[in-house]
Amino acid sequence: MGFFRRNLETMERRRKVAALVHCLADDDLGVRRDALAALKRLGDAGAVRPLLEFVRGDHWNVTDAMRRSALDALACTRDPRALNALLAALSDPCRHAGRGVLCGTCRDVRKAAAFALGEIRDARAVGALSSAIDEECLMTRGVAEAAAKALGKIGGAAAVDALCAAVIRASSGSVREAAAAALGEAGGAPAVDALCAVVSSEHDHRVRSTAATALGNTRDVRAVDALHHAASEGVASAVEALAMIRDERAVDALCTIVKEGAPHMRAGAASMLGRIGDATAVAELCRAVHDQDWEVSEAAAAALEKLGMPGDADVAMAVRAWAAVEQGLRNHDLRGAVPFGSAAVAPLRKVLDTSKGSLRIDAAVTIGEIGGARALDALVGALGSTNAEVRGLAARGLARMREPGSVEPLCKALLSDTIADVRKAAAEALGKIADPMAITSLESALEDVEETCRCCAATALGEIRDARAVPPLCKALLENRSESVRDAAAQALEKIAHASAVDALVEALIVAVQRRNYSNCCSAASALGSIGDARAVTALITSLEQPPRISGTWGQGPMKEVPQPRRYDEDTVYRGPTTARARASAALALARIGDLRAVPALLRAVSDPDVSEGALEAFSMILERQPSNVDACHLKAFAALPDAVPAIEYVSRYHGSTDDWSLYPVEKQVSATRLKGLAARELARRPDKCGQP
Repeated sequence: MGFFRRNLETMERRRKVAALVHCLADDDLGVRRDALAALKRLGDAGAVRPLLEFVRGDHWNVTDAMRRSALDALACTRDPRALNALLAALSDPCRHAGRGVLCGTCRDVRKAAAFALGEIRDARAVGALSSAIDEECLMTRGVAEAAAKALGKIGGAAAVDALCAAVIRASSGSVREAAAAALGEAGGAPAVDALCAVVSSEHDHRVRSTAATALGNTRDVRAVDALHHAASEGVASAVEALAMIRDERAVDALCTIVKEGAPHMRAGAASMLGRIGDATAVAELCRAVHDQDWEVSEAAAAALEKLGMPGDADVAMAVRAWAAVEQGLRNHDLRGAVPFGSAAVAPLRKVLDTSKGSLRIDAAVTIGEIGGARALDALVGALGSTNAEVRGLAARGLARMREPGSVEPLCKALLSDTIADVRKAAAEALGKIADPMAITSLESALEDVEETCRCCAATALGEIRDARAVPPLCKALLENRSESVRDAAAQALEKIAHASAVDALVEALIVAVQRRNYSNCCSAASALGSIGDARAVTALITSLEQPPRISGTWGQGPMKEVPQPRRYDEDTVYRGPTTARARASAALALARIGDLRAVPALLRAVSDPDVSEGALEAFSMILERQPSNVDACHLKAFAALPDAVPAIEYVSRYHGSTDDWSLYPVEKQVSATRLKGLAARELARRPDKCGQP
């Protein structure tokens, strides 16, 4: 077989048509197939007669696949002598299936015959090809499409009339689509009229799109109005067809689309104006380069660059901004776009929409850094993106801008977005903007199903520092089941520092002490200290004197954390810091309030190594602020302290897993020299009042 194949290649190279025809009678199926392929490539008219024999199937060893190959070879010869055989093959009944049925193999033979008739381009084939289109059914649909394409190649009035009828009456959309494409190839006034009708009224979008492209191929000015109408209804190929016409009316239509069309159509129209290169479109392109839609801006910038960047300095800046962002994408650094200001917003918005990873983050941050009305519009628009990551980054960019105009869309994202990370980013942004208009939305977000979102909403209310946020924060402090949310609410109340929150904070502190929730003890005590209301003194003293949480004895290894009791529900166990930290927070809060009722408790706390350091600091603050009001006996007690007071610091260490951890006590000495000096000086000032303790 290899020998014969080399011989066939030699025959083809030397154009030995007679020898190749002789090979058609070879017993080897592969030799016959390769010979037919060689004759097809040569396209020599000398092979027409033997090829016609193959088409008729006169030999016993001629298969349907060979008939199809022979038809393809005849098409390449373009010899009119093959017309009758091709017409017969076009209507040849199926040799395999039953009567009225057409199998796939015979359908391929008919399609090859129709294609060959189109290559021969003989007007006598128009009637048979028209009949093939009229007989269109499910079994012959591919044949009808091939016949329509053949009519387009033949051309002439009769072929155009047949195609006009097919493009309107054919039941199959694929046949109408093929007829529309063929009419574009045939051309002529009747074809243009039929295609305009299809573009204006066809319900099948594929047929309509193909008809628009066909009208562009005709280059006929009469098609401008129909194409403009189709483009206004979203047929994208109509825009490219207008560019193919390249007439003044087509340029005006494209300019109108750039100005008033749908976003995806406007970008395509701007790009086509750059391809046409007509100077009359410069004014519209200069306006479009500043468009909020980055696709339109990019296309207009590219078009102006093709036209030599005509226009004012702002237009040139916008075009250079696109180039700067493209360079930044290659270098993975978008900071170079900042000097271009608002002109860089559109290209950065493209990066935000289309890139991934760190480039998206850089784009959002850079837009926020640029600021201005265009940056605000771009980021607000990005909040409506279908990509959750883009929405979250847009919220972070708006947080960087801190524009009051972004509050409403951020509130909408906070309450309606389905992704928790986006809601969290919106809450954080509202906290940084700190506009009181967001209080109502943040109050609703305190009921969010996600714990992190509730925490961020509470923190944001604290950043706003408005007394109207106190009631919802107090409700979250007392009723929310999450320890983290209660901590965030207490910290927010600390920032607001309004006296109306004292009762709720005192109640929260008492509950936390009872339930040994030391994290909530710390946050509530700190908030009460910030407010400085004397009503909190009793609760803070209770927190200061609460029993230690650590069990064990000194010198016997690590002291294990005592398991915390269940609180608020039966399914959640809350963890908190050690008792020492909670008691130290209470001591500092008492010092900030400055109520002298706390002095005895602080004096007792100095002898407790867990909290001695905090008690010393707290009493020092009281003594500095109101030394004359401290009882002399207490001053004597503090003056009699040793220079160094024992204290303990608890260090956590892990053993293989996060569930196996221990607190190790570390002994240290805390200097009491400063406190002793303050007490001694105050005693020296009033020697007559220093009674016995």
